[in-house]
Amino acid sequence: MQLRHSIDIHAPPATVYEWFLHLDRHYRQWHPDHRDCCWLKGDGTNVGDVLFASEILHGVLHRLRFRMTRIEPGRFMGFRVLGLIGLLVPTGYFSVEPTAVGARFCAGLQVRGGWLLRFLMPGHYRALTTHMREEGENLKQLLEQS
Repeated sequence: MQLRHSIDIHAPPATVYEWFLHLDRHYRQWHPDHRDCCWLKGDGTNVGDVLFASEILHGVLHRLRFRMTRIEPGRFMGFRVLGLIGLLVPTGYFSVEPTAVGARFCAGLQVRGGWLLRFLMPGHYRALTTHMREEGENLKQLLEQS
């Protein structure tokens, strides 16, 4: 199952993508449930770079590591979720596409057994989809105010 959220932002695509190149600086302001973020290896511009992030999801603090798996500068960042949570949510991405008035930002996560998650843990599923939507809306607000 693929979870996906996209939102149009009235900012140049390069501005949206550049914001993610400095995610370690912007992470806490992006969402109130975000706690910490830093690059453990590299700076997010190369395949193999590793990001650490901690955030609260469904009332629980999660410490996550992500390895960059695909980079298309200015357009796409793909990642693999490392550790045990990667068994449930193995991959994800952020993409930025030009639109007539700015950019369309899209975030996606692959969820294994997504239908099972939705059925057995509906609160967790809702928390994840709500968090993704809120991140998109917050990003729009942050970049349109700049």
